[in-house]
Amino acid sequence: MSFFDLNWGGSLVLHVTIILIVAACFDAAAGRLAAFRHWINLTAIVLILFSPISVVVLQQMDPGWRRVSWIGQNQSTVEPESVESPSFERHITAPRQMPTDEVIRRPHTVTASAAVELPDEMADAIDGANQPISLASRTLQAEVQTATPAPEAQPRWLDVLHAFTPVALATWCLGSMVLLLRLTVSLLRVRQLMQAAHPVSTPRLLDAFADACKHVGADGTRIALVTSDRIDTPMAAGILHPHVVLPAEMPSTATRQQMREVMIHKLAHVVRRDQFVVLLQHLAAALYWWHPLVYRVNRRLAQAREDVCDNYVLADSDGTQYSQTLLEFAERRCGRWAPSSVAGLFSSQWKLEHRVASLLDRRRNRATRVSARGWIVVAMATCIAVGLGSLASMAWANETPQSPANQPPANQPADGSAPAETDDADANPNDAQPETQIQGTVRNEQGQPIPDATVLLVHRVGEDRQLFRTTGKTDKAGRYRFNDLPVQPSEMSYISVRVYSPGYAIGQKNLYRYPPQAGHLADSVDIDVSLVPADACVINVVNEQGEPVAGALLEQLNTNGAHASNLYLFAEDWEQFGVDLPRSDAAGNLTIPAIDRSRNYDLRLSHTEYAATPLWKVEFGSEPLRAVIEKGDKVRFVVTSESDPDLIDQATIDATISEDGGHSVLQFDVDTSGVVEARLRDKHTTITIEHPTLEGLPWYFYDTTENEFAFTLHRTGIAEGKVVHARTGKGLPDVGVQFVRSKRVIKFARTDADGHYSCRLAEGEYLVSVSESSGEWKASETRVSVDVVASQTVSIDPMTVEPESMIRGKVMTASGEPVPGAIIVPDLRRSPIIADENGEFELEPGRRGQTRIHVFHPYQRLSRFVASATETETLRIRLSPEGVIHGVLRDGIGKTLPGLMVGLGVRGDSLAGSGRGSFRTTLLRDFTDEYGFIQFAGLSEGLEYRLIAEGESRARFGQRAESSSDWYSVSNLPSDSVELEVGSKLLTELGTTSAYQEAPPRIKPLGPATWIDERRIDVEAMPGRFVLISFAWHPFQLKETQLCKQFYGDRGLAVVGVLTRVTDSALDDQTLEKFDFPIAIDNQEARISERYGQADGIGSVVYDTEGKRVRTIRRSDNLLSIVRSIMLYDERLPK
Repeated sequence: MSFFDLNWGGSLVLHVTIILIVAACFDAAAGRLAAFRHWINLTAIVLILFSPISVVVLQQMDPGWRRVSWIGQNQSTVEPESVESPSFERHITAPRQMPTDEVIRRPHTVTASAAVELPDEMADAIDGANQPISLASRTLQAEVQTATPAPEAQPRWLDVLHAFTPVALATWCLGSMVLLLRLTVSLLRVRQLMQAAHPVSTPRLLDAFADACKHVGADGTRIALVTSDRIDTPMAAGILHPHVVLPAEMPSTATRQQMREVMIHKLAHVVRRDQFVVLLQHLAAALYWWHPLVYRVNRRLAQAREDVCDNYVLADSDGTQYSQTLLEFAERRCGRWAPSSVAGLFSSQWKLEHRVASLLDRRRNRATRVSARGWIVVAMATCIAVGLGSLASMAWANETPQSPANQPPANQPADGSAPAETDDADANPNDAQPETQIQGTVRNEQGQPIPDATVLLVHRVGEDRQLFRTTGKTDKAGRYRFNDLPVQPSEMSYISVRVYSPGYAIGQKNLYRYPPQAGHLADSVDIDVSLVPADACVINVVNEQGEPVAGALLEQLNTNGAHASNLYLFAEDWEQFGVDLPRSDAAGNLTIPAIDRSRNYDLRLSHTEYAATPLWKVEFGSEPLRAVIEKGDKVRFVVTSESDPDLIDQATIDATISEDGGHSVLQFDVDTSGVVEARLRDKHTTITIEHPTLEGLPWYFYDTTENEFAFTLHRTGIAEGKVVHARTGKGLPDVGVQFVRSKRVIKFARTDADGHYSCRLAEGEYLVSVSESSGEWKASETRVSVDVVASQTVSIDPMTVEPESMIRGKVMTASGEPVPGAIIVPDLRRSPIIADENGEFELEPGRRGQTRIHVFHPYQRLSRFVASATETETLRIRLSPEGVIHGVLRDGIGKTLPGLMVGLGVRGDSLAGSGRGSFRTTLLRDFTDEYGFIQFAGLSEGLEYRLIAEGESRARFGQRAESSSDWYSVSNLPSDSVELEVGSKLLTELGTTSAYQEAPPRIKPLGPATWIDERRIDVEAMPGRFVLISFAWHPFQLKETQLCKQFYGDRGLAVVGVLTRVTDSALDDQTLEKFDFPIAIDNQEARISERYGQADGIGSVVYDTEGKRVRTIRRSDNLLSIVRSIMLYDERLPK
């Protein structure tokens, strides 16, 4: 066989074309499944690269079952009149189907064209190969050889193809050689680029790089981060030694968020080995440069690759922000050399506007890995492509004669060798896949196995949000086993085993990792589950008038506590367990079977005539729990679009509800009518509209006085302009620009390295100004009006601003002595900054042209609050004595109220001439003691304070029930307790809101937790010491806890950390060595966060020397300043 022959060339073209067509069909059917499309097209690329070898192998085969002509009847000078029965044919062409010691003897007939005996050489060759053959078989083979078509009798068009084939194949080879040479040059230039690049030493970039590595699960030590002045866009290069190459100007022009997004995208390429995939694409394009379908598959593969890497970014950022980042980087490109053999930030085969539209599509699938069903479809598509391509190429080889010059002698096989024996029993090595399994044992509290329990395995693959459910049963030994799962456990980002057995509470064990990494879980995973006796708890569902409500459904049920043991039950889970979905009866009683009464739960009730109502942190007792399902108010959402009314049904309405117990989101789909009717409760709710291609306006805060909310969908245009320095006229990078419409900020944009900005907006009029959100530039009084027209770009006149400067200061006592280690808290709630040994500090300016700075002496009762303008050269802050405010909470008859939450309100004046009034907020919250008293210490000069008791949140902040005192400064604080009186309604609401934040009144043992480095500590056995227990998801959230240990560890404070959602990647030695206090890992047996009222897994609790609760500290409070106040003002600690 010659490679310049029509037989081989045609078979290869047909084989490749069939594979590409199959890939194109499956790609088109995949829709938004980017990860699936990536593997479909990559599989096609790999298959066509191996197609030349595949065709050679296929042409050596001579399967007897393909005898049907599909290009026309072959003409022969001899009619094959004496062809024997199919049994003879099978005997000759497939002798492997008979034992080697058996010779078949069958009668045969001879026609007028007498049988021709085989040549002696052929007979010897067959005998030497141990191929028994009968006389009949020899006769038949001779008949077939006699019937071989003569070359001169083939059709005319075949003669033309034979003549043209050598020229075509030579041109093919020449074109491939040129493209391969071009690829080699490109690879060499990339290598030179990496060798000439400079390692990054900028702390901001290195921190962003380390953070991005954790996000994507990359090993940062194996990846080089470098910069180069030869490129204008970030890229990932290097297969064996991966590099992330950034433009040299990027550290000075990109914000931290932009750098993080770009690095996540680049590291995603590295983790996925996309550099190798790009190389395969170029090889395929070079080998099949003439085939149009290769370019389509390459284009779709590149788009899918960028989609998947964008999904890594969207897991940590919103689509609008990331789209803005891409637009800004695209505008910064200056036409420098962009190597095509690397994974860059942009794809030349995908228009940026289409990519941005995809990022903003709410229906976008954000999975980064293929689901189990997806892999099955990929395997099926591969089999179809290989099978059809092989059949087509073999049929072409069978029906298309070789050119006369390449035909073998009549008595010799086409390859010049004796017929080879084949074996149908040869197994495909890919057929035997390693068995993957998840198994475990279900036991009761006494350790006895529970047979015949229903086990529900729920898992998620990669970042795919879809959950897969599989059920099984335990055997007599309580063992369950899930074999032959579609994917290995190491590819699962979430594994949940939920178990139900009559008489026991539903139990659950969770394993999770984000993002998933190979090696996190072994191929065989043991997950044991312990069940406790079941309680049937009853909820009495009533409406707001106290009347029973029938037909209320339990939509969702989950526990609060350690993530590893939290229970999450949905409607389909009850069905899998064979238990009816809980529903209230005519008396309003809704029975929840098979739950553990010792745990607390979050529930959500739904009813067609009522608003969806959550119940937060519910604790069941022996008596039925009374639950009020709120009627809510009817609301009507009306969506219109003058430009595209046929696209209205692609929109969705989102209602984000924030209340004291937690947050929830209700989503309403819009149909073609554009009208949606729903019910909402009187809670703080933000209502927005989303659409994949159009821009929706406006957004609303829910107001109970309104029952209809109108939204309009618009086509978009682009507004662009420039921000320049007021004195130099030079363009300013990284300046925020805001677009205001109807007194609401609609969009933000940021300037590029040259000061240019661009923003896509809904058509209409806007006021454009420099945003104050960055805090790096002074507020501009310039307001520019712009009219945005659909599908057009409007230019805005340059706006001038001046940059803010860093705030520097020095903390001193009243006598002028520096305060080393002073605690500086910017803007009341930002992370604290510690002054150096000279009391000096430096911080970034605030967001509104000034910074509110709260400064504390770490070991003395001295502090001060100041509001600093950014142009201040150096602040000299002199600390002054602090104050303490006492209060008591009483009801209408004068009875004190213990255990209820009271807040410390603060207010202060802005700087003179700043154009802003005073600010106010609730800075701290704490519970009244057993006598109804409350105390807040560490009050500073520069602020005014009041006590306030607040009820449940409402849709409008001003409607929240409250009781508050007068305002006091430190100089006029009353010596007696300030009294707060609350009415009955407020008292009821205080009881509800206080329960949400409640921690146990006395310290509890941490239980059988896992301790890092075995640094176990007994929190109950610490006489004479205060105990700080800090809860966190990740160790880096314990940084402020470490500061507490650093300042007060030798002054009577014991510190313990508890990790509630820990992953293996979080427990590296480099991270943990920063903490010098014991850290426990919460688990199903310990349930520390649940028992300490830390449902979110983040927060802190302080206990005194007698084990009594002193303060519950929320995640939004400033931990260090609160601990300082406790350590300085509690009389039981030595001073």
